Amino acid sequence: MSMSAYICSKSVNIAKGIMISSFLVCTLALASGGSGGGGTGYKNPNSMYAVGKKTFLGSVVCPTCPYASLELNSEEVSAVWPDLQPELKEAGAIGQDLSWWQRKSVVHYIKKRFSI
Repeated sequence: MSMSAYICSKSVNIAKGIMISSFLVCTLALASGGSGGGGTGYKNPNSMYAVGKKTFLGSVVCPTCPYASLELNSEEVSAVWPDLQPELKEAGAIGQDLSWWQRKSVVHYIKKRFSI
């Protein structure tokens, strides 16, 4: 085998290795969830905000709930927040029927949504 044939075969092997490595890196990046979404949770129905919103609307301000007459604006929610906080505790009137995650999520939702 001549020296130029040897170098050419090594170059081909190196190029194949680079192509395979590139393919593996791309495949592994996608397999690990590398979609570039940033993990914001806006589309994730299990996000803390989404769970808090669902629980708040279903357990705090629903038509048969304790705060059914509450207007959903910052002023109204801020006004009842001191009374609502103890009720969201584990032993509170509302909190006793909720899981730990739901209680934490409702507080998170209220603070984010109503800027408290």
